[in-house]
Amino acid sequence: MPHASTEPRPRSWEERHTAGETLSRSSVRALRQFLHAYREGWVLETRLAAAARMAADARQRGLAAERMLVAIKGAWSALEEVHRLPLLEAGELLSRLVALSIRAYFAAGPVPGTRDSRARADARAAA
Repeated sequence: MPHASTEPRPRSWEERHTAGETLSRSSVRALRQFLHAYREGWVLETRLAAAARMAADARQRGLAAERMLVAIKGAWSALEEVHRLPLLEAGELLSRLVALSIRAYFAAGPVPGTRDSRARADARAAA
């Protein structure tokens, strides 16, 4: 007779998405736009940088850097367009996207709700 496990089951990508641990629809759309441009031969670093700005959005929503990277990689691997690319190309593009996303994440200012953001808010209020 089977019994219920006390171990929590891993959440699916869809469940994490609804829990706010993934990218916004506009961010996923930016990824798709980049991939379509890439497929058409228009590899522009500015278009990739625009897709990476989703990291700033994630930061403003209070998503930790590690979770932001997991969200980007999860969204990337879920896109059908990525699976149509040669494996090495997909890996290179993801590496560039991750590097630009990290840069955008930390350029976005303090993470809401952290000590750093509260300290900066207190300093502004005292000035």
